[in-house]
Amino acid sequence: MSLKTQPRNKPRLSAFEKTYIPVSPAGLARTHRIIRIKHGKEIQFMKICSQIRLGDFKTKRSDNQREERRLKRLN
Repeated sequence: MSLKTQPRNKPRLSAFEKTYIPVSPAGLARTHRIIRIKHGKEIQFMKICSQIRLGDFKTKRSDNQREERRLKRLN
């Protein structure tokens, strides 16, 4: 028999080998999850702060432009 015609046997795993054993302990996984959640909250907070700053910049700029136009009209 050649190598191509031989039946292929798949290795059978026992029930013990099939069980998933996590690499990290449960407490560590929980801590990582909490850190990821807090990191996501910090990112959202920073985005909101930047939007507020941008809005403040726009209002200040529009007020300055309005004031400049008013002064030009008076002159």
